[in-house]
Amino acid sequence: MTTNNCKWAVAYKIDGSFYDDKKERTSVTAVFCYPHLAEEFIEKCLPAENREKFFVINVDKLDK
Repeated sequence: MTTNNCKWAVAYKIDGSFYDDKKERTSVTAVFCYPHLAEEFIEKCLPAENREKFFVINVDKLDK
């Protein structure tokens, strides 16, 4: 299996106020082949107090 097959990302948004251009950014934490694996990663691997910040997104939908 290669990363070409990994089409699902666990990501979070970074507020644009941290940057000079004030644009919001998306940071990818991990990539997976299937969305259910990405959801499982959020549920089982991330601290409970931070889980609500993360979401699953198709890598094709990420900003270039």
